[in-house]
Amino acid sequence: MDSSPMRMCNLATDNCRLRLRPLRGVPGAAGILIALVWMAGAMAQEARVQVLGDPRDIFVDQPVLVQVLIDFSQRCEAPSFPDILDCSVRFAGVGPDSTFRMDLNGHVTESRKRSYRFELIPRRLGRFDIPPIDVQADGRVIQTQLTSFEARRDDTGELVRAKIVGPEKPIYAGQQIELTLEIQVRAPALERREQRGQGRIRLDAAETWRYLNAATLAPFSTYRSQGAISLPEEGGLLGQWFVYRLVERVVATQPGSLRFDGLIVRMRYPLEYGIDSFGMLTNTIITRVREVAVEPDYGNLTVLPLPEQGRPADFAGAVGTFTIRSAITPGDARVGDPLELSVDIRGDGPLDSLPPPRLDMHPEITANFRIPDVPPAGETIRSARGDEPLVRRYRFTLRPQRPLSELPSIRYPYFDPQRGEYAVAIAPAVPLRVTTADRISDEDVVGLGGRSAASAPPAERPEPGLRPMTSVEQALRGARTDVSRAEALAAVGAPPAALAACFLAGWLVGRRRRSPLLRERRALRAARRRIRAATKRSPRERAAAVHAALVTYLAERRGEPPGRYVGREGAALLTACGAPAEVAQRWMEAVEAAEAASFGGMNNANDDALAERAERVLIEVAGVRMP
Repeated sequence: MDSSPMRMCNLATDNCRLRLRPLRGVPGAAGILIALVWMAGAMAQEARVQVLGDPRDIFVDQPVLVQVLIDFSQRCEAPSFPDILDCSVRFAGVGPDSTFRMDLNGHVTESRKRSYRFELIPRRLGRFDIPPIDVQADGRVIQTQLTSFEARRDDTGELVRAKIVGPEKPIYAGQQIELTLEIQVRAPALERREQRGQGRIRLDAAETWRYLNAATLAPFSTYRSQGAISLPEEGGLLGQWFVYRLVERVVATQPGSLRFDGLIVRMRYPLEYGIDSFGMLTNTIITRVREVAVEPDYGNLTVLPLPEQGRPADFAGAVGTFTIRSAITPGDARVGDPLELSVDIRGDGPLDSLPPPRLDMHPEITANFRIPDVPPAGETIRSARGDEPLVRRYRFTLRPQRPLSELPSIRYPYFDPQRGEYAVAIAPAVPLRVTTADRISDEDVVGLGGRSAASAPPAERPEPGLRPMTSVEQALRGARTDVSRAEALAAVGAPPAALAACFLAGWLVGRRRRSPLLRERRALRAARRRIRAATKRSPRERAAAVHAALVTYLAERRGEPPGRYVGREGAALLTACGAPAEVAQRWMEAVEAAEAASFGGMNNANDDALAERAERVLIEVAGVRMP
């Protein structure tokens, strides 16, 4: 072994360095020549095409990811993907790459391993051939081999279905309605890896729900119920399906078909499992899942516009059924005094967005009161728990213009969607006593100054004839001011300086809050805090908390929703941000291990090791710069 030219080669997998030195027992030139011959074979440039993912999960009209790998090149250009009949092609970005360095007596040679990804969507059943692709690398043209894949019929509807159920009566624009998102999932029957048809296990409804991505179900967030039903499948047989129902109150804002942008039911449907043996313990882990995305069926949910016929002139846009009550304080005032009018509206409509009553359309009020030009913003009074709006309250400031004995009644028109017609809620008149303001004489006005008219010195009588004429310039020159130049400059310059200081302070605070470094530190502290807070939970719950902490860390660091980087998407993000391939790999392994442990459970020793592993991976990922 001492005479082998491979003895002094230190070769790693991704970012590697090879250092060649004179070998013992072999002349220097001969040893170097032997090593170079070996390296020439190892570093032969090669380009190949890989179809990512499980070949059993390629379906018609579903995207499949293909990457072109170029090995051992210093410079290469992005290849042009050929057109494929009945298949759409789109460039999906640059994949992970690695670097190889060779140090030969101080002369460093570097080569890289690059990858380019493309998204293909087959449009028919059957086999698709990817013809050889020409790749420009280091001034040479290398060619890939013919690669094939087969697209099967998309059976997503046989695994997951979704629909939205709404009221049976017509829906009108502005109406608050209760909708139910019903998700049907075929009860997973998992085959054991490498033993198909034997040892199947089934998941229950609670375990199956954990594989649904709840972050993509907005605006539905209130989980109401789950159950099991039997539905017909292929061959006329009945199969077990789990049903999950989520309920949400929404406001139909626009006429037309009711739709929710971005509402996709996503699920990592489990297909196979394996047995992970650790000492005397065995854990069941999920080894294969299928990414499923289903758009819910909206049925005939249509929003109708409000009718023009019968619409009152003072209609402000309220839709629902409402009652109104008014109160005014103080109840005893004089003409011109400010009065506070409080109007409370209750009902089953969207109280948070309910418009105020149109006081300017009430002749009895505008003739007797001065009303504000801008309507008040209003406030919503909620229940003790804070989750249910009870009353919408508006406060107006009125000033009476003449003596009054009552506040006139207030109308509040609304559209009743149950009856399909307009109605009016009326707040009855409120007793009010407004009197005329007291009149005061000229002597009283003089007396307010502290002396009576009799004690005031007699005014000087003007001399007869014309008074001397005085120009404006003379008057200005004769006038004196007690304000110095410094005070005048301070008075003029202080407001702009204060405004600039406030603007600068706000900009600095906002910049600090938007700082990626600060967001990164907050996300790291939050993730580590979540992992440590789960120490008192059961092993499954702690593993689930570790998985959630890892996934949420990337989302918080990027300022995106918590469910954005689930599964391999987190590793893809790290790779796109320039993270070393081994860091992305360790991240993906840690996430998958936590997810598998949350399903199968583990003992306390494995639990602690999983948490320590997650914290180590977090520290590694914290060093990756993200835009």
